[in-house]
Amino acid sequence: MDIFIHVLSSRQWMDRNKRENEQEKEFQFLQEKVASKWKKRGKKFLLLTTGTVILAVIFGLIARYTFLVSEDWLMELLGLKEEERTQIEFPSNTPIVTPSNPPTPTPVPSPTPTPVVKPEQKEPVIVEQKVEATAKDYVKMMSDIRKIADQAAKSLVTVTAIESGVDWSDKEYETETSTSGVIIGENNIDILILTQLNEVRGATRITVTFLNQTTEALLWNYDTDYNLAILAVSLKDLNETTLETIKTAVLGESYLVTTGIPVLALGNPNGYTGSVELGMVTKKGLYTSVVDNRFEFFQMNIINYERSGGIIINFDGEIIGLISQTLKGESKVFTAIGISKLKPIIEQLANKTDRIYFGIIPEELPKEVLKEAELSYGIYVNDVMTDSPAFEAGIRRSDIISSINDTDMVSVGTFTSLLKEIKPEETVTVKVKRLVKQVYKEIEFSVTLMKKEH
Repeated sequence: MDIFIHVLSSRQWMDRNKRENEQEKEFQFLQEKVASKWKKRGKKFLLLTTGTVILAVIFGLIARYTFLVSEDWLMELLGLKEEERTQIEFPSNTPIVTPSNPPTPTPVPSPTPTPVVKPEQKEPVIVEQKVEATAKDYVKMMSDIRKIADQAAKSLVTVTAIESGVDWSDKEYETETSTSGVIIGENNIDILILTQLNEVRGATRITVTFLNQTTEALLWNYDTDYNLAILAVSLKDLNETTLETIKTAVLGESYLVTTGIPVLALGNPNGYTGSVELGMVTKKGLYTSVVDNRFEFFQMNIINYERSGGIIINFDGEIIGLISQTLKGESKVFTAIGISKLKPIIEQLANKTDRIYFGIIPEELPKEVLKEAELSYGIYVNDVMTDSPAFEAGIRRSDIISSINDTDMVSVGTFTSLLKEIKPEETVTVKVKRLVKQVYKEIEFSVTLMKKEH
């Protein structure tokens, strides 16, 4: 009996093992079948994904090519094509002193003996004619002057800066200030207007009033050192009457200005927009320095007002100066900055051209100081901006810059002209003379120039 039970138990154990083996084989088969199925699906998914990516790339390339070919036509068809802005230029005849064009003294002719010829004795002829001027003659003269002002006024506009905010009692408010602006050109898309930066900076809105139309304007570009701002008014916003009436101002040459010539001040010379003042140049040859430049200004016998602004024109109707309350140095009389050296700055602002930042306040040097430093040429560093490339390189106040990239610094004009030829991030070699223990020593610096940001 015990043997039978033992045999039966052994048989049961063998049957159980057999069943377990069969189940294990079946499980392995199912596992292999599922794995194979997922493997096939993975390959299929990978092939589909790869094919889709390849087709997307091909489609993208074809679409890009088609867009490039048809972009101009499509944009023109939809009326979305924007014309290319043309560059505005203000050619200047201002002479710039350079090593190849040094200042030349006026030649004094050598005396040559001239034969003495006795004139024939003739009876003197005396011509005498008296012309009596009347009030009508004065009125006629002033009328002619007024015509010059009226023609120039076609280039002038009224600029209104509107600033809105909330006061201490949570009430909304708007303040308006007005000044003058002058039309300096157009770039096929916008009319560009020059005005004083301090009058429009911080404004919420800016409007420009032409002779018979008021429209919105945008702050196109500006420079804090020169206190200049360029406003842009879209040509599409101006009606035909305005376009036919306005004209672009003519920028003349201020280096030709001489004392005693009559001038007209237009814009807001006495603080009121649209005002006109008549005067004459009383003094010239005065200078004021700003960052990386130096300007000439002249004075007139016109009363100086706190909020005066606008332009100075000669009797040919050409702008020869800008009225400025910030660029006149310490002068307390009516002052205008000469237009000749401002022209390149205005042109760069109008065209949004990259400008170079060196970072010094330059001054001319008398010959005695140059001789003491054993130099023929050089410009004086009156100050250095702490955030400037010049300061970072090691240039300091009272240094004398003798050359930049082996170009002799004959004058501040040479310095500013050279900066126009340099690109941002370009490194230049600057040689200076520095007074160390009462002895001038030459030091060389490498200055990496940067783009000027307003």
